[in-house]
Amino acid sequence: MYVIGNFDMLTRYEKLWRDIYETTDNRSKGTALPLVCQLHANACTVSTVDDFQNVPDGGCRKPCGFRNACGHTCPRLCHADDIEHKRSICNQPCSKAKPFANCNHKCPYKCSEECGDCPTPVIRLMPGCNHPQEMQCGVSIQEFLTENGGCPYAISGTYAACGHDDHHICLQRNEPRVCQTLVELVWPECKHTRTVKCGVPRLLACPEVCGAVLECGHACTGSCEGCHKANKHVPCVQKCTRTLLCGHKWYVVSVNPSQSRSL
Repeated sequence: MYVIGNFDMLTRYEKLWRDIYETTDNRSKGTALPLVCQLHANACTVSTVDDFQNVPDGGCRKPCGFRNACGHTCPRLCHADDIEHKRSICNQPCSKAKPFANCNHKCPYKCSEECGDCPTPVIRLMPGCNHPQEMQCGVSIQEFLTENGGCPYAISGTYAACGHDDHHICLQRNEPRVCQTLVELVWPECKHTRTVKCGVPRLLACPEVCGAVLECGHACTGSCEGCHKANKHVPCVQKCTRTLLCGHKWYVVSVNPSQSRSL
């Protein structure tokens, strides 16, 4: 048993420590603890807290130097735990001569990690279109096409009908596309406007509310298309607030003039 502390203080207040001290051989007492490294036989003594810095992992300050099965040496200083390195994990870069079966790229992972498929970026040409695409070396062209649904190469052009830019990807080249550029549509009859996508089929009739001011002063609630087709506005169904010559208010019971009467 090793006891490290101030024995003068311990024996002054506790009989147990006094008995231990008095029955202990003087050769076992001292002001420092001698330590010997089990691996390198280096000896040192510790008497203060700072002295333990010389034995940080229970060994001396020499490099451990143990060579693991992978060929890398242990990077730690001499240590007393796991001397046979059965639990150690090598964090050195992988040094396998040919870690991947289908290429000569170096493995970027740690020695203790599985190499798996090669992650090195490579450029390959897509079949059918010959567009270049970047992918991981360990991913086959077929796997890349399956994952992306086809060739994702970006293509820029113009629509023949309108001249607007046409941006799409290669796998969409045979799909019907419409121009997505926003344009302002103006109906010449009413001058109403609406922002629409260029490639969307044009609305032949204006979908807006007519809104023209009728003789009564109210706004027409009919559709712009309906009024233009009929060449007249729909009857006003708002309550009439005009004042007659007699001073009475005109009250509209129906849009039919024959059903209107004066109050």
